[in-house]
Amino acid sequence: MKGAIVFLVLFLLFFAITLEYQSLPLGKQIYESIVGAKSNYSMNGIPVAAITIGTINGAIYGLIVYAIYWLLKSYILKKKRNSLKVENPKSSGGGSDIETARFYRNRQIMFFCD
Repeated sequence: MKGAIVFLVLFLLFFAITLEYQSLPLGKQIYESIVGAKSNYSMNGIPVAAITIGTINGAIYGLIVYAIYWLLKSYILKKKRNSLKVENPKSSGGGSDIETARFYRNRQIMFFCD
């Protein structure tokens, strides 16, 4: 869910920036290679070409930053998991099957809450 919020915020940010500065790379080049000609049509005073370029830039840059966010989050989560040292109660001097089951249930609950 956090990743979707990150993507949405960045998409809207780059979309808004591109509406003002249409010369941002990638979006303009992709638009010109696909369409070829600039349109004079506008929606509510904003050229359709600017909206298209903004959508392309928002999607591309949003995905790039989301991928970086995802990689960093995975790396940090992996380090966090490796730093936790959990000992099985059965291996530390006994314990019944019920205690072992409670131990693993609590461990799963802690994992999903992080």
